[in-house]
Amino acid sequence: MAEQVNVLDKFQRQSDMDFILSARIGLPIQVVGWFTIVALSGLYSMQPILTIELSWLVLVISFLRFVHIALHQYFHAKSSRIWMVTHYFLLSLQGLFWCGFFVYQISLDELSPVLLATVLMIAVVTNGGIVSMCSKLVITQIYLALVLLPAAYISWGQVDLHFLSALIVIYWLYLVGFSLRTHKQYKDNYSFQLNLTKNSQAIGLKDKIDSLTKIYNRHYFEDCFEYQWQLSMRTGTHIALLMIDIDDFKRINDAYGKDYGDQCLVHIADVIRQSAKRQTDMVVRYAGEEFVLILPDTEQAAALKLAGVICRNLEFEEFQFAGEIHTVTASIGVGVVQPKQFSSPTILLQKAQMALFQAKNNGRNRVELG
Repeated sequence: MAEQVNVLDKFQRQSDMDFILSARIGLPIQVVGWFTIVALSGLYSMQPILTIELSWLVLVISFLRFVHIALHQYFHAKSSRIWMVTHYFLLSLQGLFWCGFFVYQISLDELSPVLLATVLMIAVVTNGGIVSMCSKLVITQIYLALVLLPAAYISWGQVDLHFLSALIVIYWLYLVGFSLRTHKQYKDNYSFQLNLTKNSQAIGLKDKIDSLTKIYNRHYFEDCFEYQWQLSMRTGTHIALLMIDIDDFKRINDAYGKDYGDQCLVHIADVIRQSAKRQTDMVVRYAGEEFVLILPDTEQAAALKLAGVICRNLEFEEFQFAGEIHTVTASIGVGVVQPKQFSSPTILLQKAQMALFQAKNNGRNRVELG
């Protein structure tokens, strides 16, 4: 599950990166386009103070966008949520600016419809990257509606601007359709990544699970034991290892047959798994009738107590085979170590093996501490 979350988080992070890269082109267009509009429209001669105020607003928003883009990876690594909220805020400022400015220009009789259309195109192209923000469809639609629909409504109120109003609505519908398509592509890619991750995990898990008992196998033990040892070393905690061997299993298997032996192993695995309550406790089929239980962050008393519970549960819990009731017993060796720097997990394994040897020599169906 953690691996799946990491893969999907990486996919989301890449989606955010693609968005910021596609939105990056709007930064120079915003600055150059604005001052081109000011020069061509004669806005400064008509409204010098307002033009200066709006120009400062464009520069401030552009600077904030530049900082946001330049430090994209840093902000995103700190908190993708804060990164996105910041971007929402900047987009809202720009949307409000372009909306207000375009509506204001429509009210000026001196500006031609062609120039108004040019301003509109610059406004949309400036923030065209918002359309690629396919993972946040609602934000995309709100932004497009904020920039375009008020201008379409105001334009429709003037007889000579009906064509411009219709053009704006058509352009808005096109962008809405485009954003819906990119959002669908995003969702399809997301589903593909999710299924791919699940399939990869299923294949990987299959290699780590014993086909008979459905618990971890020796291969997983070898991969995991070193990691748990290093983790205990870093945290300064104890780690315990229980080695569990079924008493007289070869004789029982020979007497009742392989099918009985398989059923017996499944029963034993279930008993051990049910006895170990914590999610961090790892039950492993080590070899044949031998099982291992890795207990991270477990001291001697707790390890011995759990070993005793497993020993009693195996002795008294019955299972059926061929219409008959059966029970088995096990010998358990317990090793407990607090790992030190430069030490090897082999130390713990040897302690548990020696304890198991003592338990079998001392009469079986018992627990010994190594």
